[in-house]
Amino acid sequence: MTTVNELISKAKYYIGYEEKASNANLEDFHANRGRNNYTKFQPLAGAGNGDYWCQYFIDGIAVEATGSIAKAEELLCMPSSKTMSGYTPTCAGYFKKANRWYTTPQVGDIVYFYTSSLGRISHVGIVVSVNSAAKTFTTVEGNTSSTTFDRNGGCVGTHVYSYQNVGGRNRVNGFGRPRYSASTS
Repeated sequence: MTTVNELISKAKYYIGYEEKASNANLEDFHANRGRNNYTKFQPLAGAGNGDYWCQYFIDGIAVEATGSIAKAEELLCMPSSKTMSGYTPTCAGYFKKANRWYTTPQVGDIVYFYTSSLGRISHVGIVVSVNSAAKTFTTVEGNTSSTTFDRNGGCVGTHVYSYQNVGGRNRVNGFGRPRYSASTS
Protein backbone atom coordinates (compact mmCIF):
# COMPACT_ATOMS: atom_id res chain seq x y z
CA MET A 1 0.00 0.00 0.00
CA THR A 2 0.89 3.63 -0.14
CA THR A 3 1.34 6.24 2.57
CA VAL A 4 -0.62 9.41 3.27
CA ASN A 5 2.34 11.51 2.20
CA GLU A 6 2.74 9.65 -1.11
CA LEU A 7 -0.89 10.23 -2.10
CA ILE A 8 -0.84 13.87 -1.01
CA SER A 9 2.40 14.44 -2.92
CA LYS A 10 0.74 13.08 -6.09
CA ALA A 11 -2.29 15.33 -5.56
CA LYS A 12 -0.21 18.46 -4.98
CA TYR A 13 1.95 17.75 -8.01
CA TYR A 14 -1.07 18.24 -10.27
CA ILE A 15 -2.23 21.62 -8.90
CA GLY A 16 -2.79 23.79 -11.97
CA TYR A 17 -3.41 20.89 -14.37
CA GLU A 18 -6.20 21.89 -16.82
CA GLU A 19 -8.73 19.68 -18.57
CA LYS A 20 -8.42 19.22 -22.32
CA ALA A 21 -10.56 19.79 -25.42
CA SER A 22 -9.70 16.31 -26.75
CA ASN A 23 -7.45 13.30 -26.05
CA ALA A 24 -4.41 15.26 -27.27
CA ASN A 25 -1.64 16.34 -24.86
CA LEU A 26 -3.15 14.66 -21.79
CA GLU A 27 0.19 14.70 -19.95
CA ASP A 28 0.76 18.43 -20.47
CA PHE A 29 -0.60 20.74 -17.76
CA HIS A 30 -1.80 23.49 -20.11
CA ALA A 31 -1.70 22.40 -23.79
CA ASN A 32 -5.02 21.68 -25.55
CA ARG A 33 -7.08 23.44 -22.88
CA GLY A 34 -10.80 22.91 -23.16
CA ARG A 35 -14.04 22.17 -21.33
CA ASN A 36 -14.71 18.65 -22.62
CA ASN A 37 -13.66 16.71 -19.50
CA TYR A 38 -10.63 15.06 -21.14
CA THR A 39 -7.76 14.43 -18.71
CA LYS A 40 -5.05 11.89 -18.01
CA PHE A 41 -6.90 10.66 -14.90
CA GLN A 42 -9.83 8.72 -16.42
CA PRO A 43 -7.53 6.46 -18.50
CA LEU A 44 -5.35 5.83 -15.42
CA ALA A 45 -8.49 4.53 -13.68
CA GLY A 46 -9.35 2.31 -16.66
CA ALA A 47 -12.16 4.57 -17.92
CA GLY A 48 -12.73 6.50 -21.12
CA ASN A 49 -12.47 10.26 -21.30
CA GLY A 50 -15.21 12.89 -21.51
CA ASP A 51 -16.97 12.40 -18.16
CA TYR A 52 -16.84 14.55 -15.02
CA TRP A 53 -13.47 13.84 -13.49
CA CYS A 54 -13.26 14.93 -9.84
CA GLN A 55 -13.50 11.30 -8.62
CA TYR A 56 -11.29 10.11 -11.47
CA PHE A 57 -8.65 12.57 -10.25
CA ILE A 58 -8.66 10.77 -6.87
CA ASP A 59 -8.71 7.37 -8.61
CA GLY A 60 -5.89 8.35 -10.97
CA ILE A 61 -3.52 9.67 -8.32
CA ALA A 62 -4.24 6.52 -6.28
CA VAL A 63 -3.25 4.38 -9.30
CA GLU A 64 -0.05 6.41 -9.74
CA ALA A 65 0.80 6.20 -6.03
CA THR A 66 0.09 2.46 -5.67
CA GLY A 67 1.17 1.28 -9.10
CA SER A 68 -2.03 -0.50 -10.16
CA ILE A 69 -5.81 -0.26 -10.35
CA ALA A 70 -6.16 -3.25 -7.99
CA LYS A 71 -4.01 -1.63 -5.28
CA ALA A 72 -5.72 1.75 -5.77
CA GLU A 73 -9.13 0.09 -5.33
CA GLU A 74 -7.94 -1.53 -2.11
CA LEU A 75 -6.63 1.83 -0.88
CA LEU A 76 -9.95 3.55 -1.67
CA CYS A 77 -12.14 0.73 -0.26
CA MET A 78 -13.56 -0.10 -3.73
CA PRO A 79 -14.51 -3.57 -4.96
CA SER A 80 -12.13 -5.15 -7.46
CA SER A 81 -12.81 -4.28 -11.12
CA LYS A 82 -10.98 -3.28 -14.28
CA THR A 83 -12.51 0.20 -14.31
CA MET A 84 -12.67 2.30 -11.16
CA SER A 85 -15.88 4.19 -10.41
CA GLY A 86 -16.04 7.88 -11.24
CA TYR A 87 -19.44 8.39 -9.59
CA THR A 88 -19.00 10.23 -6.29
CA PRO A 89 -22.10 8.86 -4.47
CA THR A 90 -20.97 5.30 -5.23
CA CYS A 91 -17.42 5.94 -4.06
CA ALA A 92 -18.58 7.58 -0.83
CA GLY A 93 -20.75 4.50 -0.31
CA TYR A 94 -17.68 2.24 -0.50
CA PHE A 95 -16.09 4.09 2.43
CA LYS A 96 -19.36 3.90 4.37
CA LYS A 97 -19.71 0.17 3.71
CA ALA A 98 -16.11 -0.36 4.92
CA ASN A 99 -16.88 1.60 8.14
CA ARG A 100 -14.28 4.19 7.15
CA TRP A 101 -16.62 7.24 7.06
CA TYR A 102 -16.04 10.16 9.46
CA THR A 103 -17.28 13.66 10.30
CA THR A 104 -13.90 15.01 11.45
CA PRO A 105 -11.09 15.15 8.88
CA GLN A 106 -7.58 13.77 9.03
CA VAL A 107 -4.81 14.56 6.57
CA GLY A 108 -5.15 12.12 3.67
CA ASP A 109 -8.93 11.66 3.97
CA ILE A 110 -11.08 11.80 0.85
CA VAL A 111 -13.74 14.48 1.39
CA TYR A 112 -17.14 14.27 -0.30
CA PHE A 113 -19.27 17.34 -0.99
CA TYR A 114 -23.06 17.57 -1.20
CA THR A 115 -24.75 19.76 -3.84
CA SER A 116 -28.27 20.88 -2.90
CA SER A 117 -29.38 21.50 -6.48
CA LEU A 118 -28.63 17.85 -7.33
CA GLY A 119 -29.75 16.48 -3.97
CA ARG A 120 -26.69 14.26 -3.65
CA ILE A 121 -22.94 14.01 -3.18
CA SER A 122 -21.44 15.41 -6.36
CA HIS A 123 -17.81 16.42 -5.77
CA VAL A 124 -14.70 15.10 -4.04
CA GLY A 125 -11.18 16.09 -3.01
CA ILE A 126 -8.32 14.98 -0.80
CA VAL A 127 -7.57 16.61 2.56
CA VAL A 128 -3.98 17.89 2.56
CA SER A 129 -3.99 19.79 5.86
CA VAL A 130 -6.23 20.30 8.90
CA ASN A 131 -6.35 23.32 11.24
CA SER A 132 -8.06 21.95 14.35
CA ALA A 133 -8.09 25.32 16.14
CA ALA A 134 -9.97 27.02 13.29
CA LYS A 135 -11.95 23.85 12.40
CA THR A 136 -10.87 24.14 8.76
CA PHE A 137 -9.19 21.85 6.27
CA THR A 138 -7.43 22.36 2.95
CA THR A 139 -8.04 20.18 -0.10
CA VAL A 140 -6.67 19.42 -3.52
CA GLU A 141 -9.54 18.74 -5.96
CA GLY A 142 -9.81 17.79 -9.60
CA ASN A 143 -12.37 19.39 -11.92
CA THR A 144 -12.70 22.50 -9.78
CA SER A 145 -11.94 26.20 -10.12
CA SER A 146 -8.57 27.63 -9.25
CA THR A 147 -10.31 30.27 -7.09
CA THR A 148 -13.66 29.02 -5.72
CA PHE A 149 -15.65 25.85 -5.11
CA ASP A 150 -16.86 24.55 -8.46
CA ARG A 151 -17.85 20.94 -9.11
CA ASN A 152 -17.04 21.34 -12.81
CA GLY A 153 -14.33 23.96 -12.93
CA GLY A 154 -11.81 22.48 -15.32
CA CYS A 155 -8.58 22.31 -13.33
CA VAL A 156 -6.86 20.85 -10.29
CA GLY A 157 -7.06 23.42 -7.50
CA THR A 158 -6.83 23.85 -3.76
CA HIS A 159 -9.50 25.20 -1.39
CA VAL A 160 -10.15 25.72 2.33
CA TYR A 161 -13.40 24.65 4.04
CA SER A 162 -14.90 24.59 7.52
CA TYR A 163 -15.78 21.28 9.13
CA GLN A 164 -18.07 22.75 11.79
CA ASN A 165 -21.17 21.38 10.02
CA VAL A 166 -20.65 18.02 8.35
CA GLY A 167 -23.17 15.54 6.96
CA GLY A 168 -26.73 15.61 5.69
CA ARG A 169 -27.32 18.49 3.29
CA ASN A 170 -24.27 20.48 4.39
CA ARG A 171 -21.69 21.17 1.69
CA VAL A 172 -19.17 18.91 3.45
CA ASN A 173 -20.92 15.54 3.56
CA GLY A 174 -18.18 13.43 5.14
CA PHE A 175 -14.69 12.02 5.01
CA GLY A 176 -13.64 8.62 3.68
CA ARG A 177 -10.46 7.28 5.24
CA PRO A 178 -8.30 5.26 2.80
CA ARG A 179 -6.47 2.11 3.86
CA TYR A 180 -2.96 3.59 4.01
CA SER A 181 0.10 1.62 4.99
CA ALA A 182 1.27 1.96 8.60
CA SER A 183 4.15 4.27 7.69
CA THR A 184 3.07 7.82 6.89
CA SER A 185 6.46 9.48 6.77
